[in-house]
Amino acid sequence: MIPAFVPRSATWSTRFTLRPRTGSRRTLAITAVCSFLICLIALNIGLVLLLDYGPRRFRDPEYGKRIAHLQDRISEHPERSLVVVIGSSRTAMGVRPDVLNDPTQPLLFNMSLVGSGPIMELLTVRRMLADGVTPDVVLLEYWPAFLREDGPYSEEGRFHTTRLYPMDQPMIRDYWHAPAATMLSMSHMRLSPWYSHRMPMMNQVMASWLPANQRTDSSFERIDPWGWLPGHKHSSPALIEAGHAASAGFYVPLFQNYQIGADADRAIYETVSVLRAAGVRVAFLYMPESARFQSFMTPAAVALAKQHLEKTRLRLDLPLMDCRGWVVDEQLPDGFHLTQPGAAEFTHKLVPAISDLFPDLSRAP
Repeated sequence: MIPAFVPRSATWSTRFTLRPRTGSRRTLAITAVCSFLICLIALNIGLVLLLDYGPRRFRDPEYGKRIAHLQDRISEHPERSLVVVIGSSRTAMGVRPDVLNDPTQPLLFNMSLVGSGPIMELLTVRRMLADGVTPDVVLLEYWPAFLREDGPYSEEGRFHTTRLYPMDQPMIRDYWHAPAATMLSMSHMRLSPWYSHRMPMMNQVMASWLPANQRTDSSFERIDPWGWLPGHKHSSPALIEAGHAASAGFYVPLFQNYQIGADADRAIYETVSVLRAAGVRVAFLYMPESARFQSFMTPAAVALAKQHLEKTRLRLDLPLMDCRGWVVDEQLPDGFHLTQPGAAEFTHKLVPAISDLFPDLSRAP
């Protein structure tokens, strides 16, 4: 029996409110799940679009920071001729345009990527041109050590798949050892970008939270506005000994049974062809090395590298800037990476040499 002091209408209302029908609960659950899935899909699509078409640094922070800085420097100095250096960590740490202050000299910028051999240099050139930057001159690093492409010395192993853009697919087809597997991996990453790119994103925002073996920020975090990656501040006998010992552990085996990879050789020719088709002049740049580091090369490796360099220069009609002895060995702690003062000294010598090789780049004060 219903108590006299409770209206019948209130009782039915309370019952309806407190005991929703089973169908209503199911509808709410389905709505919640569908809303979650729609949000998840939207977030995935948004991140994929950001990685593919947003600022370059989101997918490849090392390249992205440099191309953004380069575009800024061009905007600041549109009247100056542009010389871009493309190479490995040797040029990344060794060419230091920030020490230059002569506006009559060409604008020098460092577009090198750590670990680059000829294939990664070609990748950088294609990206740079696609991003609307056409230099007057490109100085292309030539280094025999990174002409070897077999086994553990393959450039593919030094360039993680997460850094590849859809526009890099022609390069993958032409130069990767397993192009189909790489492109399939890229497709899978697009299905779960938040998971597949979690480490690259963490390295950009909270690298200190990651263990040392998962950190990659050392290759891009300290890049300056001119593309230079600072090396050691100073050298010392202890640092030189440790540096050369570490170098020997990798490069002495590399120069045993030394061979020049066919893909590396082909990439050099394609790089020069692509640049010349865009109206860009090219020269080889051979960076400084210590005498001890040069001794790591066997006589057979020296002869093969010399023969390859001469043949390539002759066929491509390329000038060479041979800078191997431009700085004292004490400025090369590991035999091939310059200290910060060494990079400043080297760059001050490099610019006049560029002007001598390409005199039309400089302008009267």
